[in-house]
Amino acid sequence: HDALSRQTALSEMKTLTAKTNPDYFGKTSSFIRKYDVTNVSLIFDNRGSESFQGHGYHHPHSYREAPKGVDQFPAVVSLPGDRPVIHWPNVIMIMSDRAADLNTLDKVVHFYDDKVQSTYFLTRPEPHF
Repeated sequence: HDALSRQTALSEMKTLTAKTNPDYFGKTSSFIRKYDVTNVSLIFDNRGSESFQGHGYHHPHSYREAPKGVDQFPAVVSLPGDRPVIHWPNVIMIMSDRAADLNTLDKVVHFYDDKVQSTYFLTRPEPHF
């Protein structure tokens, strides 16, 4: 997304990505508008994926230790900028605690955390995200 968006105008990006199935750009844009969020992260939930060794390509004959802890949940995309590191453990905890609710695709789950004075909105666009 980042590489493409630097090479074209926003309106053209919308037009081109609207043809994809599912339209993540459209879903993300409407989610941002509807919930007035300051950060959107598409998180890969690799629980149950034995072959996941971390970001990027890995040679088939190489071995890497599988990520553990919060690193099991990398941000595939985070807008704007990098993933919110101070909120990451909270997000992962909410994902785990509300897994049953999040298993209904496109259902929005919200949670307010008094300690950090933040509201989290989570949705699952597809099974491992």
